[in-house]
Amino acid sequence: MNQFNPTIGLMLSLLAPLLLVSSNFIHAQNLEIQVGFSRHNSVLIFLEQLASNSDNDLKSIYEESIFNVDSNKLLIQEFKKLDLYFSHGGFKSTRQFKSICIKNDSWAEIRNQSIGLFPDRKLSKLIRILQHFEPIYHSIIYAPSKKAFNKQLKVIDQLIKKKNLEKLFYQSMKFYGSTWDPEIPLIITFYPIPNAEGFKAKAYGNTITSGVPTDLNDFNILLSVLIHEACHLLYYGRTDAIDNLMTSTFESSSSITAMYAYWLFDEAAATTIGNGLIYRQLSGKLDEKSWYYHKYIDQMAKSMLPLVEIYFKEQKTIDQKFVKEYIHIYEENFFPWLGELPNLMTYSSIIASNKNTIEHLQSKFRYSSVIDTKYPITTETLKKWSQDKITKVLLITERNSETLKYVLDTFPEITVEFDPEKDFIFNGLLADKTQIIVINAKSKSINHLIDELVLIDNIGVDFKIRYIIP
Repeated sequence: MNQFNPTIGLMLSLLAPLLLVSSNFIHAQNLEIQVGFSRHNSVLIFLEQLASNSDNDLKSIYEESIFNVDSNKLLIQEFKKLDLYFSHGGFKSTRQFKSICIKNDSWAEIRNQSIGLFPDRKLSKLIRILQHFEPIYHSIIYAPSKKAFNKQLKVIDQLIKKKNLEKLFYQSMKFYGSTWDPEIPLIITFYPIPNAEGFKAKAYGNTITSGVPTDLNDFNILLSVLIHEACHLLYYGRTDAIDNLMTSTFESSSSITAMYAYWLFDEAAATTIGNGLIYRQLSGKLDEKSWYYHKYIDQMAKSMLPLVEIYFKEQKTIDQKFVKEYIHIYEENFFPWLGELPNLMTYSSIIASNKNTIEHLQSKFRYSSVIDTKYPITTETLKKWSQDKITKVLLITERNSETLKYVLDTFPEITVEFDPEKDFIFNGLLADKTQIIVINAKSKSINHLIDELVLIDNIGVDFKIRYIIP
């Protein structure tokens, strides 16, 4: 296993999985920050982009290359069918696998460290496909970008020290009421994105990974995004006392917006801190552009900035007063969001008879933060689905009468009568302050009814049945 030996210094070759930029780590409060390039994780990100249903910069470069041939297309489809995020551990296993890719020297070590995350056959196939695409990634992405990318890593490493990223990290840690073991380094890895206009970053474990456009010159934005991602690590690392206080305050709130405010909090707070407060500290002014590409996160982040600013200035940790004021901001400014489908589908549990139906629904709502999918519809999956405290979506194509009866028996607050022989869309706000959406398909296809759902501007919060006339 790679122990991130600082003596390797600046050796930006594709021969090592994580190449550290500097041996001078930040230790002011015993936080070790490591900066570099992770070859293995970069190949995995590259393959994920190739398998994506959406257009992206890395995919465009690949499709115009000599490697865009049938045999590779088949391997990309094989990778896609592995369905890493939605099977056998889902997001948790996949994020752990990414962390392992960053911390190990070879595909063999990565495979050994990943045993148990996925079934053996799936893991072996995954490693085989990644190994196949590694030289392709090197040829069309890394090698052409290497010179510019190396210079950027040097600049980033210097700025992390100059701007005192460690201090900003601890400011955020105080706000979240989090702890961080000083024996655990914060590992920040980057990968080049040729000719890109934007970039994304992700955090998992004790690592943050970010793309870097080859012509990026505003590194204040990059550093603010790193703090944004660090905030996710700190949010999930908050103490049990803070976690319990937040959960109980949201759940006991009399506001019907409370649960959706709760699910928005992680991203909204990270955006407020990283893209708002920290960016201003780094550049001397607030970013006048959008802070986040998803409007709900962007608008809530900007609205809660004054509240968060007070807590940072006074070095205070999230408390009950903060949570109540946050809910108030959401309710006062964004109550209509409770009926907006793009918002509701950001945090959703979807159950259907088959996977294809779920994929059709997901294709209509590209952004998702918290999502769970279950199929087929059984008594067991229905029970688990009904207990999820996020938007509950039920897509019925068989055993209509039996399934609808389960809904009425499970949620006594629903007093309407369902006609299982008719096509309809039903929704309303449940007692747990989350929306339920039921699509009952009898004569029309379920995909047609999903398309009808998307056309509804605002579904509201009152229980309502919309019958779809044949």
